[in-house]
Amino acid sequence: MLSFVGLDNVIYILGSVLLSIAMLLARFNVKVLSGFFYITAITVILSVLSTLLVNGVGVQSFVKLMWFIFNYMLLATIVKEKNDSQYSDICRFFIFISWILVLDFLISVVFLSGHRANEGVSHIFLPAPFDVYFGLIAIPFLLNKGWKNLLLVVLILVKLYMSTRAAIFAVLPCFILMTVALIYNRNKRLSWSVKLILIFSLIIFILMTSYYLVLQFREGDITEPYSMIARLVIWSNYLQLMVDYPFGLGPQGAQKILAFYDHTELIMSSEWLKRIFDADIVKYRQNIYISRSQFPSAHSIHVELITSFGIFGVLIWLHLLMMLIKDFIFALSGKYMLFSTIYSSFVAILIYGLFNNFNSGAFFLVLMYVIYFIYRQRERAIVIP
Repeated sequence: MLSFVGLDNVIYILGSVLLSIAMLLARFNVKVLSGFFYITAITVILSVLSTLLVNGVGVQSFVKLMWFIFNYMLLATIVKEKNDSQYSDICRFFIFISWILVLDFLISVVFLSGHRANEGVSHIFLPAPFDVYFGLIAIPFLLNKGWKNLLLVVLILVKLYMSTRAAIFAVLPCFILMTVALIYNRNKRLSWSVKLILIFSLIIFILMTSYYLVLQFREGDITEPYSMIARLVIWSNYLQLMVDYPFGLGPQGAQKILAFYDHTELIMSSEWLKRIFDADIVKYRQNIYISRSQFPSAHSIHVELITSFGIFGVLIWLHLLMMLIKDFIFALSGKYMLFSTIYSSFVAILIYGLFNNFNSGAFFLVLMYVIYFIYRQRERAIVIP
């Protein structure tokens, strides 16, 4: 019998899948994607059907896989204009979201007392971690629209610094990259030496300000390794599935299949951590997760991507990493600020997503992935000086 635990969640996601299919059919001009995409989709679908549905635990994973595939197809079809008009719509959307973020933050600070240590204030409109994803994406768009949005940027930065360490680590490179690009692009009359002095001074100022904000808002030691050890234990267990299921298990499929693994296998997958960290802490973390009725989520959009799509996920991840490295200098130069903006936002959510749940970040990952590759195909974004 198929397991229908979380049926309401399945129905909601299935409704989103059907809506995406309906929108694709309504356009009558669905973009033809690469052969690699179709091979990946068919192979992973067959892998999920043969592995998870046979065991009666894969209903949610299969539906989420369909959501992933059809939403990617829909976004790749919609975001394809040859000019910058569509960028304006994207920019307006994230600026609108910024106002909601700031309003939510101010109301929460004034009227709610539910501040969680090292996680930020309680939320009324946008729950965590969606507020973090939106904030990280919005900051470069706000900066690109001019200094008139500086107050919004500052408030979102404060909100992020009151959040998790992952949000802090993500916003720093995003903010620095975007401001450096703006200095290069908006100050063409300045000499290279003056620009370098400005950039160096700006980075020092951002780092010092960040350090001050961390001291003000963090209630614990930002360097303590316990949560990182916990994630490494979890990631070790997930990544071991690559050997047994090389073609992927679909979104959250790995979490389902780990319930069938022997406890000894789960322990051995992370034994290498005891050579790096305190053995008692590693053992404690191992015991916590093994004793649970359901193994925790991957706590990383990267690890979940790899286990969801197997060797195809590894290839997608490596290709994306190569493109980001290749485009770094061009994005930093600010010669095409629209691309620099998208690049900064995408890098920010990828850094944050390294430590965050895949389900919470799946939409943002698909959206920014599509926008990034659509805009890097533009002639001005391909030629890197």
